[in-house]
Amino acid sequence: MLLFVTMLWFICGQLICQTGSAETTSIRQIKFSDFTFVRQNSAEVIPLQKGAYAGPDNHSYALMNVTYGDVTGDGTEEAVVLLRGQNTRTSPTLDEVFIYTLKDGKAVLLTNFEGGRRGEYILSVDHATNFKVDHQLLILDRAVRVDEREYAPTHYYTIKFHWNGTQMLEIQKSSLKPLPDYMREIG
Repeated sequence: MLLFVTMLWFICGQLICQTGSAETTSIRQIKFSDFTFVRQNSAEVIPLQKGAYAGPDNHSYALMNVTYGDVTGDGTEEAVVLLRGQNTRTSPTLDEVFIYTLKDGKAVLLTNFEGGRRGEYILSVDHATNFKVDHQLLILDRAVRVDEREYAPTHYYTIKFHWNGTQMLEIQKSSLKPLPDYMREIG
């Protein structure tokens, strides 16, 4: 497996996780539901098939959302992918965001980051408002627990991120808002 991961690491030191073809001219042509994700600085491979991955010991990932927009300011769209992982079926979830650009017909990982602490989650119920790119900003709603004794999040923040050339930086966080029932994740 180390050889496989090493082989993925090329082209300007960036990670290629999905090969395209000469006909791949848009990041929207990459099928992220059947895609192999590899985090920066990690050898763990997350091979999604039909939007899901079930690993050993009930370790799982699911594709929650993909949104597109120009995050870097270069005039071309990037793909922003939201994955939700669990160590076991009963453990709290952990959301991760992966951002890809297209280079030479291949999806190239720009960065990835955790979407909060375990048990919090990035809202994905309303794809048009909860998780989007607008004017080179990634805007997402993060559901949080106000009290650690709460079983599930009851409030949320709207958070804006900006690409600084190497990573996404949180530049604005709204005040804490109650999480309406219609925005709650199920499952």
